[in-house]
Amino acid sequence: MEFLKDVRIKLDKIDSEMIALFIERMEISEEVARIKSKNGLPVFDAEREKQKLLHSVHGIKDTDREDVLEFMQFLMDKSKERQRKTEGK
Repeated sequence: MEFLKDVRIKLDKIDSEMIALFIERMEISEEVARIKSKNGLPVFDAEREKQKLLHSVHGIKDTDREDVLEFMQFLMDKSKERQRKTEGK
C-alpha cells in the first residue's frame, strides 16, 4: 500500500501545480478581455480556437488525443466565460 501513497503524493503535487497554472490562465484571460474590449474585438475568435486545438494535440499519442482536446476545450470555454465577465465590469 505504500506505493499507492507515493503515487498519490505525486498526483497531489501535480494537482497543486495545475490549480496554480489554471488561476494564472484565468488572470491572463482577464487581460485578454481588457485588450479585446479596448480594441472592439469579440471574446470568441473561432480561428484562434481552432488553431489552438489543433496545436494542442500535435505530437500527442492517439490514446490521449481526445482527452487533451476535451481538456483544452474546457480551458478555452472557462477563459471565454471569464473574458465575458471581465468585459461586463
